[in-house]
Amino acid sequence: MVCDKILKTNHLVCKGEQMKTVLVLGANGFVGTHVSLALKKEKNVNLVLACRDSSKLLDTLLDEEIREGDIIDEPYLETLFDDVDIVINLAS
Repeated sequence: MVCDKILKTNHLVCKGEQMKTVLVLGANGFVGTHVSLALKKEKNVNLVLACRDSSKLLDTLLDEEIREGDIIDEPYLETLFDDVDIVINLAS
């Protein structure tokens, strides 16, 4: 694993790691929203949200980087993973 993940008081902790860019696919779904909110609390995480419709994101996530598009669109996928260290795929 890239970092040692520990679930502690509802926070995802990556101890001793430098800043990581984490891409969450399906960020506006139920699980994606909760994962994104947990990652947003982390100081060493640069959060990138991928979703089909950013208007469905919670207001508290709108200040993060958003890459809006459809995962079945090949040109979108070709650039989606640029400059990303970790991918969490929650898209269906």
